[in-house]
Amino acid sequence: MNLQERFKYWKNEPDESPYRRIYDEHTMTFVDFLGKHYSDEKYLNWSRWNKWVSWIQKAYQHEEMEVIRKMGGYYRLDTNSQDYVTSFKRLELGIQLPTDICQVIAFLVVDGFFKHYSVEPKDWIDMDNYTNPKNSNGRHTINELAKSYESLNYLRESLIHLPWWDLTRGDPQGR
Repeated sequence: MNLQERFKYWKNEPDESPYRRIYDEHTMTFVDFLGKHYSDEKYLNWSRWNKWVSWIQKAYQHEEMEVIRKMGGYYRLDTNSQDYVTSFKRLELGIQLPTDICQVIAFLVVDGFFKHYSVEPKDWIDMDNYTNPKNSNGRHTINELAKSYESLNYLRESLIHLPWWDLTRGDPQGR
């Protein structure tokens, strides 16, 4: 069953359903879609962002990083918390982004994301497929998404689901 055929079933899903979000993303204007699903109040009700980004932020704190490293090995063994702090301090994107998003990007620098895709972070923010830079089919650049709270929430959700997490850890939720 293709995506269009699934739409007839997803149309009547409740607004909180991930299927309804997919349906709305393909049937609404992007601005209306963002307003409906990614306003701060609505997004924080269904997103895992706060929990997920707290895992990333632990990399910036030596004690926290060591505890989690021993539990599951999600941080690179050849790095320490100072690597993440230094990456964050040196991060130059040419645009203003919230601290939590910049911490994720700096984490990706240390994690090898940009080296793997042979792209610099400053160039990456202008790629229309920032989620998978080897695939040229994308819809929005980070630079475009930096313009509103709703689109920043959309970006946050996109960062949670980067194929990179599956590729390097087998779990996009960082567990």
